[in-house]
Amino acid sequence: MRRLNDGHILELGVLQSLLKMVGGYGFVDSGSSASLSKVQLEGRCGSLVLRKETSDFGIVELVNVQASRRLRFSLQDDNCGVTFLILLSQLRSKVVYDESNDRPKQIKLVGNLYDSCQRTLNTLLPFLTDGSQDVRDDPSEINQPGAIAAYAKVLPAPGVLHTRFGVATADAWALCRPLIRAALFAEEDLSSDNDAKIPAHLQPFHPTSDIMQKKYHDMLPAASWNHITPLLFHRFYSYAIYDLSCPEERYRNEITRIKREIDRLLMLQKGGRDAIGIQASMASAVAAAGGTQRAIREATAFTKEHSMELDRFTHTTEMLSIGMKRQKKHSGHVQNLLKSEKGDFFAGLAGENGSVDSMSVFFTTCVYPRILLSPEDAMYCSRFIMLLHIMDTPGFFTLKFLDVMISAVVGALYSITEDEAGCLGIFLNEQWKIISEWRYDERSYKTNVVGKVRFDSHQF
Repeated sequence: MRRLNDGHILELGVLQSLLKMVGGYGFVDSGSSASLSKVQLEGRCGSLVLRKETSDFGIVELVNVQASRRLRFSLQDDNCGVTFLILLSQLRSKVVYDESNDRPKQIKLVGNLYDSCQRTLNTLLPFLTDGSQDVRDDPSEINQPGAIAAYAKVLPAPGVLHTRFGVATADAWALCRPLIRAALFAEEDLSSDNDAKIPAHLQPFHPTSDIMQKKYHDMLPAASWNHITPLLFHRFYSYAIYDLSCPEERYRNEITRIKREIDRLLMLQKGGRDAIGIQASMASAVAAAGGTQRAIREATAFTKEHSMELDRFTHTTEMLSIGMKRQKKHSGHVQNLLKSEKGDFFAGLAGENGSVDSMSVFFTTCVYPRILLSPEDAMYCSRFIMLLHIMDTPGFFTLKFLDVMISAVVGALYSITEDEAGCLGIFLNEQWKIISEWRYDERSYKTNVVGKVRFDSHQF
């Protein structure tokens, strides 16, 4: 941590290795963002279980839960993990604007160091806030707070991170988003109980709390608030891709794939004539890999490892089914909430010709900074924009926004890193699918474009 504070970031590989191998979070970092497949991208839109299953195409590394917990507890001790996150957020700009007297670094190295900071941050943040291991059976850990509670205890609000620690607006919201979403989830779960309250450690991070609202205006230039409302600002930054849509097809495909594995193992367990084909296939695979006769016999018998694998597959199938239902319900709730508020997103703006300037300000202050953070954020920005279009949001002009977007991207191509370019490519690909459909499918154009008020010529 001291080395990181002094600006030395080459040792980040050690922290990354700990998070991946000990923490079991190798599935978060799948290499370059540009190399992610369609399956991996769809998986990142779903639950933690779906993300694990799709990260390496069904290959899930076994994790020592005890070791993972101990690593998380160590990072929670003395605010170590939060300190790492803040330092990583600050160091990215130091990497680019290095004022040391050392020999100037090659631009390729600068970009790689910058991406390394962001990748480590993107791995460390979900690891610190993963509450799936909060259930403890070790008496020595019985008084240890849950991951979210421990994180909320030490993390400042996004406005404080921005003003006091110099963390960029998009990064400050990213660090606080797990707590903001936890507060919104709690509010959604308690909506049927008027007497219930959001847990005390989450109340300061609810987007409408006094602590949050007092700092919103400090996070953007004063002139920006003439063209964008605080409501749109905090709604855009509060949610993640999980909240906007549910990848039902990907859930079902993974459930089907795992059920086939379950059937295979059950046939192997049962033995007899039904298992002959499976055993022959497994024997051929081991023999092709150079396995001995003993290895072949072990591979074709139902072992303790096979039993553990069968239990994991069964549990995973249940979790995927539950996760799909939960996400579908939650994303529907969020969409209904955004629809009910759409009339206020661009209402009461004081700027002259606000409808046009609002598109530039919204893209510059909200969309573009978030696109570059991660593939998930890139997909989120694309879905959020199209959701504004589909909802007929008053004051949101889709063609003007697309024009602003293209102009900005052309100017930014030579000032972004490789991972940022990958994220930008994901965003543009998502946008281009829809735009191309409008361009070449007359029925889609008439349904989704013709008659929309934001396309009227007198608005430009």
